[in-house]
Amino acid sequence: NARLTVKDNDTTKVQISWKASAGAVNYKWLAALPGGDFSTPLTSLDADNNGKDTTLTLTKGAISNLLGTLNVPAGDSVQIIWTVKASTADVNNNILAASPFDLKLVRLLNVGVQNSNLQDAIKVYPNPTNGSVFIETKFTSPSVFMLMDINGKLIKQESFVGNVKVALEDLNAGVYFIKINTADNSVNYKVIKQ
Repeated sequence: NARLTVKDNDTTKVQISWKASAGAVNYKWLAALPGGDFSTPLTSLDADNNGKDTTLTLTKGAISNLLGTLNVPAGDSVQIIWTVKASTADVNNNILAASPFDLKLVRLLNVGVQNSNLQDAIKVYPNPTNGSVFIETKFTSPSVFMLMDINGKLIKQESFVGNVKVALEDLNAGVYFIKINTADNSVNYKVIKQ
């Protein structure tokens, strides 16, 4: 049984790799609970290079954020099974790995991070959104927001004081993360773009 320890804001890269499947043109990494069904996975992520590579590269922070969206609290762990689905040019011919792999994910606590006082001092809305998201803070000193995709890839970063509008209109529908760094702390928010 493999074990991976992750925590928010950790930029350490994790790469999962597998052997190519004959005729495959696209790969997806799927995760489910033990005994679960990969037809309705907990999560499904395209392999690197828009699904074309035989690797999936994530940061430990992105994995921790993903666990948070799946309601795994910091300080807890979850046992999952994972596999890779290879798609061929014939859309009716999807291939799963011969057997799933076991993985225990441990989400560490971030001591001093994401306290409720900080979350009370920051509002991110509307969520979900079709367009922009607004960040309102009660701080008079500069803060920085970082907009990241579900893989932890930085899309946009900007310094601001008080309030800021984050344009999402040009992004595809999906789950994104906004990390807000203040002078003393940081907090993460999951944002859904419809």
